[in-house]
Amino acid sequence: MAKRYRAVIVSPHLDDAVFSCGGEIDRLAKEGPVLVLNLFTRYLADIKIRGVVLGEERYQEEADAADFLGYESHNMGELDVTFRRDAYRSLGNIFRPPVDEDMAWLPELREKVFLFLAGLEFEQLYVPLGIGWHVDHVLTHLVFEPWAGRAGLLYYEDAPYCLIPHTTRYRLNELGA
Repeated sequence: MAKRYRAVIVSPHLDDAVFSCGGEIDRLAKEGPVLVLNLFTRYLADIKIRGVVLGEERYQEEADAADFLGYESHNMGELDVTFRRDAYRSLGNIFRPPVDEDMAWLPELREKVFLFLAGLEFEQLYVPLGIGWHVDHVLTHLVFEPWAGRAGLLYYEDAPYCLIPHTTRYRLNELGA
């Protein structure tokens, strides 16, 4: 029998769901089980790059947040953008459209995520809008493009990028919303 969740929150990285919709996760968890599905959670080394620590401590932070807010966490183990392609070694390039190799890989990623979700029952699915144009956030949004308009599919604003003036409006315009 499939596990039933009040909601599934899809998060590009280990911290995005909590930063973007921690209050909503807390509210939903009081109504029933919540799952945060983290996609890009694998690093090739423990490093500090661009002021961000990528390493084992991130998993502990996720576990602590899950305990505090009362949600379950699952990591898909996909490789973080910093390690995935040479084109993303430059900070500016991770805030541009995904490179051709990532777009060619998108159907495989989509299949993996949809296969995982097929084993669950859930009332609502929350997906990032891709505000800020971080490659991993945009790819996470694109995974669910075939489900646009599906009942129970909701979108959330990506923090901290949504705090930059006009980024939400620009992204919504880009999406045709």
